[in-house]
Amino acid sequence: MRDFRMPSIALWRVVRSLEDVEMRTLWRRVAHTRLRWLLHTLRQMPTYSDEALRKAYKEAFPQADGRLLRVYKQQLWKVLLEELPLRHGENLALEVQIWQQLWLSVLLWQRGLGDIAEVLWYRSISQAVEVGWYEIALWGLSLLELYERDFHYISKEQDVSAWAMEIFRHIKERYEATAEKISALEDYRLSHLPRIRELPLPLSHNNQWALYLRLYAQLIQKVRKRQFVEGLDTLLNMLFILIQGVDFPFMYVHFHLMLSYTNLGIVLTNLRKWALYEKWYALWEEGWSRGFWPKGERALMLRRAAIAIRFTNLVRQYKWYQARQLWEKEKEALTHFVLHSHETLSFRANRACAIYFILILFPDLKLDRIQWRIRISQWMENQKFREIAFMWWEFLFWYDAYRYRQQHRMRYAYKKLRQCWQKYFREHERWQPVLRLVRALSGALCRTQRRRASLLLQRWAKLPEERQRWEFDAIIFPMIDFVKNIEKGGRDFDLNLLPSVDSASLPQPLEEKVEHFLERFAQHIRGTR
Repeated sequence: MRDFRMPSIALWRVVRSLEDVEMRTLWRRVAHTRLRWLLHTLRQMPTYSDEALRKAYKEAFPQADGRLLRVYKQQLWKVLLEELPLRHGENLALEVQIWQQLWLSVLLWQRGLGDIAEVLWYRSISQAVEVGWYEIALWGLSLLELYERDFHYISKEQDVSAWAMEIFRHIKERYEATAEKISALEDYRLSHLPRIRELPLPLSHNNQWALYLRLYAQLIQKVRKRQFVEGLDTLLNMLFILIQGVDFPFMYVHFHLMLSYTNLGIVLTNLRKWALYEKWYALWEEGWSRGFWPKGERALMLRRAAIAIRFTNLVRQYKWYQARQLWEKEKEALTHFVLHSHETLSFRANRACAIYFILILFPDLKLDRIQWRIRISQWMENQKFREIAFMWWEFLFWYDAYRYRQQHRMRYAYKKLRQCWQKYFREHERWQPVLRLVRALSGALCRTQRRRASLLLQRWAKLPEERQRWEFDAIIFPMIDFVKNIEKGGRDFDLNLLPSVDSASLPQPLEEKVEHFLERFAQHIRGTR
C-alpha cells in the first residue's frame, strides 16, 4: 500500500487557516515552549519554504540541534489534532468529547477508580445513543465486559445482550446501505480517471479476538454449570490464543492475558490439581518479578486476587500453617481484596470466611481474629449481604465460640445461625442436618452429638452430590472431617490433619494440555519463544 505522507507545506497551510479564536486556544496550550515559536513563525510566513524555516530556527536557537525542528513540527501536529476538533462545530465537538470521556473512563478504571469510571462510561454510551453514534455505544459495551465481567451494576431487569444485538442490527443496516452506495459509485465512476488512493491490505478472515470472546462466553456458561473440566479446556484455548501474539483490535489484550491466567488458577484450585496449581503460582510470581504483567491499580487488584486464591488453596489442602504465614505476609493485600476488589461479592466473601477460619485456629492471632470479625461483619451488613457465604460466616462465628469453649456465646451464635438459615437460606436443605449437629454440640450431651454426626455421614453416603458440595466448601472449612471427628468421639480436629479428599483426576490429554501451556507460558514470559 502507498504511504500517503503529508507534504512539508501542510503544517504551514493549516496554521495559516486558523481562526483567531483557535489561535488563542493554541497559544495558551503551547505557552512557554518552543512550539509557541514554531506556531508564531508559521503564522507570520507569507509563503512557505523549508530552508527559510530552518534558517529562522537556527537564528532563534543557535545552540539547539537542527534535527529537533522535525520533532517540534510533529508535536505541533499532535496539538492541532487534539484541539481543533473541539472547536469545529457543536456536533463534532460533542462526538469528540464522548470519545475522550470514554477513554478517560478506561484510564481511571486502569487506576482502580472503578466507581468513577462506571459513571463516565454510562454518560458516554448514553450520549452516543442520543446522537445516533451506535458504534461507540457498542464499543462501550466491550469496555464494560472488561470493567465488570458479570455486569454487577446492571439491573437484572435489563437484557444487556438483547440491547447489544439491537445496536448491532442498526449498525449492520447502516453499513449495508453504505456498501450499496459504494457499489453504485463503482459502477458509475469514469474508468479513465486516475486512482490515487489505495485501501488497506485485505482484511484477515482469522478474527482471533471474536474467537476469544466466544470462548469466554462458553467458559462462563460451563463454570456456571460447575463443569470445571470442560471449562478448563475452553480456558486453555483462550490462553493459547492470547500468547500467540496475534494483534487484536483492543488495547488491553495484555490485561486479558493476566485475567485469564488468574482464572486458570481458580479452575485448577476448584479441580484440586495441586501440582499443576503450584506450577501456575510459581509462573505467576515469576511474571510479576520480571515485570511481565501490566502495571497500575487494576493489575494490582488481580495480583491481590491471585494471593487470595493462593490462600484458599492452602486452606483446602489443610496447609494451615502456610496459610497463616501468607496472612502475616500479605495481610494488607488480602484485606484490600475482600473489601475493595471488583470480583463478585460471593467470591470475596468466601475468602473472608477462609481467613476467619485460619484466624480461629491459632490462639495467638486473637487480636487479628476479633478485628477481622468486626470489620467483615460490618462490611456484610453494609452490603446487605445475602449470599450463601453469609451462612458460612454465621457458622464460623459459632465455631469460634465452640473452639474456645465460650458456652454462652456458643448458644447465642447457634441462635443467630438458625435464624439466618430460616430467614434467607431454607432452600439450602443440606444445612438443616448440620444445624442439628451444631445444636447438639452447643449442649453437653456427647451421645447426641455422636449420633447426629453419624446420621450426617450416612446422609452424605446416600447423597454423593451433597457430599461433593461440602468437599468444595473445604476452601472455607473442612466440614466432612470435622463431622468425622465428632462421630469418633473427638471434639475438634488438630492442626496436623491431612485432607480426606485428594487431587481430582483429569483426562490424560487435558492434563498434558495444561502442562504444555505452562511450558509455553514460561517461554513467553522469559522471552525465549
